[in-house]
Amino acid sequence: MHKWFSRLHKWGGLLLAVQFLFWTLSGAVMSWLQLETVRSEHRLAALPPASLPAARMADLLAVAGPLDVRGLRLARLGDAALLVAETPDGPRLLDGTNGTPRGPLGADEAATLARQHVKDAPPVRAVRALDHNPVTYRGPMPAYQVVFDDPEGLVVYVSKDSARVTARRSDLWRLFDFVWMLHIMDYDQRENINNPLLMLFAATAVLFVITGVGLLFYRLRRRDFFLRPRRG
Repeated sequence: MHKWFSRLHKWGGLLLAVQFLFWTLSGAVMSWLQLETVRSEHRLAALPPASLPAARMADLLAVAGPLDVRGLRLARLGDAALLVAETPDGPRLLDGTNGTPRGPLGADEAATLARQHVKDAPPVRAVRALDHNPVTYRGPMPAYQVVFDDPEGLVVYVSKDSARVTARRSDLWRLFDFVWMLHIMDYDQRENINNPLLMLFAATAVLFVITGVGLLFYRLRRRDFFLRPRRG
């Protein structure tokens, strides 16, 4: 048993050495970072609540035509307003002034929406229309990626169909996302903590600990627990 414990422990250690380092370093980095800062919550602008009287909303919906509306939301867009109607087929945007249906947000509108949600918003450097999810964004599509000229590398994602800010990203978030990927060993989507690779390494780590305890049992001697008397 001693020989088998020794072999399993040695080969398990060789297999796990690099991943143990990644687990330790990534766990340390994540423990040092404040989640509120990672999520750029300190950059959120305080917006006044947007609301319309119920009677006014009913009038606007009457203009919009027959919609199976499950919910309504008013979205500010600079000095204008949008009415977002939630339907079984997805959100529909209506003009907040006269209720007429309109298409998804344009790039300039997405930039305006993003800027008004950022406190002391810097200039917008670029607006990109996305039709597939990049590795740093897993929210609803289609969307706009609004890139700010910002020392923190701030990027805001805006949904085209719902006129909603769906995510905020920064250099700190990207660092956190990278070490999270190393920690859970999901190198594709970076969100599956039940992936086979992690499960394999976790099981090997348990075996490594068990064999280490076994080796400790075989190598301990009674004198390890008692102080030997000094020789005069």
